[in-house]
Amino acid sequence: MYIHYEKLWKKLLDKKITKTDLCQMSGISTRTMAKLVKNQSVTTDTLIRICEALDCELSEIMEITKTEPLLSLYEAYKKDRRLVEEDEYCRLYSLHYQNREFRIKEAKKKASKRVLIHCKGSSVQWEQFFPSGIHPVSEKSVISDCSFVAQNCICLLLIDGSTVGITGLDEGRFLSASRPYAFGKLCVMSKAKFKLYTP
Repeated sequence: MYIHYEKLWKKLLDKKITKTDLCQMSGISTRTMAKLVKNQSVTTDTLIRICEALDCELSEIMEITKTEPLLSLYEAYKKDRRLVEEDEYCRLYSLHYQNREFRIKEAKKKASKRVLIHCKGSSVQWEQFFPSGIHPVSEKSVISDCSFVAQNCICLLLIDGSTVGITGLDEGRFLSASRPYAFGKLCVMSKAKFKLYTP
């Protein structure tokens, strides 16, 4: 027997609640959320807390079947991605997942708390800060343009590590991980958010 949480993701989408919001509403950890995304078992207490937060019955967020659940997008990406091209800053992969085409670009460098990502115009810039006396000095470089974004694919850009932040999301052609995907737009997120991302 297998556990599926597809009903939970649909309910969150219908109510316009993000996974992060649900963690805060129910008091569950991101580690527990990752288990749910992977269709792994969690405690009954966790399920009750989710039901209380969403004001619903258990049958509205999960089901048990004899068929094995599909891989999460993250698991499929790790297992089935195909390298399309590579440049100085990123690797571009393609992936076919649940009858949809994905183009996923992954930054090669790992970000730190001294990195700020800017999404503006038609490019994504990496701004690295360096301590220098009273005022920090920064260096900007374009890590990706939007030329790989296609009208018939879900397009993502993944940043590894922990940045100061990502600016310009949900403006123009750039989306955050909390928004539903849109063809012709680029969703920019950390790899940590990608592990929980459900398009």
